[in-house]
Amino acid sequence: MFIAAMRNYADVVKKLLESPDPGHGGSWGYSALHAAVTNGNSDLAERIMDRHPLLITQETENNLTPIHLAVSEGKLDVLTALLKHDQSLGYLINTAGTPLLCIAASEGHVGVARELLKHCPDAPYCDATGSTCLHVAVLSGQAEFVEFILASQQLRQLVNMLDGNRETALHLAVKRCNKKMVAALLLRQDIDVTVLNGNGIAANMVVPDGVNKVKPLIPTTAGLATTGSPGATMGTSLLEAAASGDGASLRQLAHGNPGMLLSANPQGNTCLHIACIHGHERFCKEAIELNPTLLAAVNRDGETPLLIAVTSGNAPLAAFLLSCYERQQSRGILKQVRHGCNALHHAIRSGHVELALKLILAEPGLSQAVNTRNESPMFIAVSSKG
Repeated sequence: MFIAAMRNYADVVKKLLESPDPGHGGSWGYSALHAAVTNGNSDLAERIMDRHPLLITQETENNLTPIHLAVSEGKLDVLTALLKHDQSLGYLINTAGTPLLCIAASEGHVGVARELLKHCPDAPYCDATGSTCLHVAVLSGQAEFVEFILASQQLRQLVNMLDGNRETALHLAVKRCNKKMVAALLLRQDIDVTVLNGNGIAANMVVPDGVNKVKPLIPTTAGLATTGSPGATMGTSLLEAAASGDGASLRQLAHGNPGMLLSANPQGNTCLHIACIHGHERFCKEAIELNPTLLAAVNRDGETPLLIAVTSGNAPLAAFLLSCYERQQSRGILKQVRHGCNALHHAIRSGHVELALKLILAEPGLSQAVNTRNESPMFIAVSSKG
């Protein structure tokens, strides 16, 4: 059947499907369903799936399931047919830890990604290495895909996220001296050029690969704050302390004026938000002891430090912050970001079951909230299970 499907002999395949147990395997781990996908034959793909549903998760030797293959090869019609047959396929991650959006990003298939998000608005976007589809698009030189992500309501939050090497997409674009991508990223109002990478370097201080002279691609003055007074923009000393988790500098800066800890960067992130992004739990504890009102601070996207910790995937830190909210009986736990998701939505979407249970116990009302797509946390939990 694999050979018939590979040669697109639809009538032969249909006849073979009537057999009790037709062989469907091929070379390099490919199946007849993979062959139908490669040929762009959505009707044949549906027939094979109906008869042999287990083939939908079979991977080739290079870890491609049939739907991963459809995304990789840009087979839009087949992708649509597969998703209509089983919407949960949009959430499928292969054994290499690669979601469909990262495959689409590497190939630059904007139409495929758009179709995927139409069926699965919260499709996973981060691979096993910690790279988001935005990081992948930048690394693959897919400028059109980068622009698509930046314009997407579902993916806009990726712009300042760190990958497994603790670099933002902007860091990667600057390192590769891709001026078009750098320009596109800088056009975003919520881009934060002051986020530090794993080496403690902001994107506006990165020197592009292959450049002998020290000349940053982004003006070094971009995004830097000049004052440290309460309610003002954040000074670079506090920014660097939060990003590196330097508690000693934090205490020195806050000595006699703990209110200055409420200063924020251009994106509205306080030192507590920034420490949560970088996962510095000890720094967070010290900052809260110095100024407990930091817990209720929200950035321009309406995110509290708790929401930042959850969306950054740091469940232990989020659990600690949750305990702080409970002790202060703060209503900040109920905060929802612009698209209406609260901490429980994000905890469930990220698979943090224990944290989700703690959130429900702390504030049962979280489970009743719906986002702008009218999704409750329970709906997301059920949908994620397929």
